[in-house]
Amino acid sequence: MYLIYPFIYQQFKLESKHRGVKVVVLILISVGLNIFVSLVSPVLYKNIGIALHRIPIFLMGSYYGEKIYAKNKIEVSDKILIISGLILKIIDILAIHNRILFFPQYLVDAVYTFFLIFIFVYALAYAEKTMSTRCLAMLGTCSLELYLFNVSLRVIFDYMGYAPGVLTNYLALTTVSIVLSVVTHYLIGKGLGRLS
Repeated sequence: MYLIYPFIYQQFKLESKHRGVKVVVLILISVGLNIFVSLVSPVLYKNIGIALHRIPIFLMGSYYGEKIYAKNKIEVSDKILIISGLILKIIDILAIHNRILFFPQYLVDAVYTFFLIFIFVYALAYAEKTMSTRCLAMLGTCSLELYLFNVSLRVIFDYMGYAPGVLTNYLALTTVSIVLSVVTHYLIGKGLGRLS
């Protein structure tokens, strides 16, 4: 995806005409690609599906990254997307045993992710006005370690029978990931400090 980012960036620049239409078309193409691969080769899809699922998130992140960086106002279409993400996730949770949603799960999660991101952005803006964000800045320096531990521990938890989808298991997984990432980042920093 990073190889095509220069093309994506050109499509989503703020001065680019029809940015919204372009992002919708590209997301529909990515959904079509997901469906096509899953129907044509289920075995291949099982191996690369998680990468294909990230394409809509990558596209939306590229689209909104430019807007957030420029500190643009949230438009009505953005609010619709945010509220849709919350509504789809609530329906998805309520329909967990009765799959009434025709949306693919990864697409529901992609839209819901943006609901969470907007909530987080507003929470950070509020926190910046009211308190120190040193703790969050420190976690930001450990983001690679946090990601790697989170992905690895999800597999381990799942293998041990602790489904990450269960809230208590997820909270435990997140706590362990944060602790391990901070400790690892500190130890690596100490080790690199000795080398220099």
